[in-house]
Amino acid sequence: MVMPSGQRYWTVLDEEGLTLMPEADEFLRHVRFGRDQVESTTQTYAGAVALYLTWCRCTGRDWTTAAGRMSSFMFWLRHSPADNSEVVAGPGSQPVRGPRRTNTVLAGVRESLAHGTTLGTVPMFVLSQL
Repeated sequence: MVMPSGQRYWTVLDEEGLTLMPEADEFLRHVRFGRDQVESTTQTYAGAVALYLTWCRCTGRDWTTAAGRMSSFMFWLRHSPADNSEVVAGPGSQPVRGPRRTNTVLAGVRESLAHGTTLGTVPMFVLSQL
């Protein structure tokens, strides 16, 4: 996104790519302008939040309360192909994302959910699940 001032940040759109995801957008604007982080930080966090929201949609989970299933999300991250096709992992299968990328995604999701608790868009009990 480009602000009227010319400053830019990354955001998350819905699955059709037409509508901003309001909670994700608010978090990413906060990261970029409230915390004065660089644009690439919002790019990293936007990717993490988009992956989390995709997992929630694919598994029928509510994004505001799915934090209790982070181990399932981690498995999905490691083995889900980029095209979001079915996850098929078995003995000897190679992870799609390595530990460093997985940890980066988890950090972004945690930050986003924690931010949501301060705004009241995510229930407070979610913090204990992170």
